[in-house]
Amino acid sequence: VIVGGRRIAVLEAGGDYATRLWLSSMELAQWCVRHAQSFAGATVLELGAGTGLCGLTTLQGALSWALIILLGGLRGS
Repeated sequence: VIVGGRRIAVLEAGGDYATRLWLSSMELAQWCVRHAQSFAGATVLELGAGTGLCGLTTLQGALSWALIILLGGLRGS
């Protein structure tokens, strides 16, 4: 996947929704790169991170950041 001019390798595993790279996450990752200044100094919480593309892209693109938390693969009891 190329996001913001950078090639990012994403491992997709066969299985449920969390292990797939969705078109919507690629679009959101592009948006995060275009609006990186919006995340400067911010704390970002990505719930249902799946492959983590959006959170990792935000981390790479932010001018400065405080904290990015990626949560994925959580199962209810």
